[in-house]
Amino acid sequence: WLSFDVTETVREWLMYRQTNHGLEISVHCPCHTFRPNGDIVENANEVLEVKFKGIEVDDQSRPVRSKEPFNPHLILMMLPSHRLDTQSSSRRRKRALDTNYCFNNYEENCCVRQLYINFRQDLGWRWIHQPEGYFANFCSGPCPYLRSADTTHSSLLSLYNTLNPEASASPCCVPQALE
Repeated sequence: WLSFDVTETVREWLMYRQTNHGLEISVHCPCHTFRPNGDIVENANEVLEVKFKGIEVDDQSRPVRSKEPFNPHLILMMLPSHRLDTQSSSRRRKRALDTNYCFNNYEENCCVRQLYINFRQDLGWRWIHQPEGYFANFCSGPCPYLRSADTTHSSLLSLYNTLNPEASASPCCVPQALE
């Protein structure tokens, strides 16, 4: 899947409401078929399937009302304008780590705990040869704000949690990119 940062677009919508022309996403497919010998066959009736969560389409690719009560939406996290004062924030010094790591087992708020996932041992994935695994880490404690759970990172943590229930590493506050 792909995710798009539409921060600038939404910012312009909020600042210049009269010029909001919506958001258009265009997906193009070269539609090639590769033969076993390496030859490329152009336009072999392949279809690129594009779905948006909350939108269903009929046979003519027209949007239809979803049977579920869910609609596509945007989750916005905003600060009041008085909190965006650059002069007062530039005078402040950084006093903590970039991320709240759990230094003991009694942290009250959301904080990062270290978790190494070995693809072969923990998930049974024999098809990944390198790297052997990665530090997925996970958050523990209540999260102060919403984060989308539709990320590769949270999906991997969810699978890990299903296959290793005793580990109890469940997605909470998650990074928006997996590198």
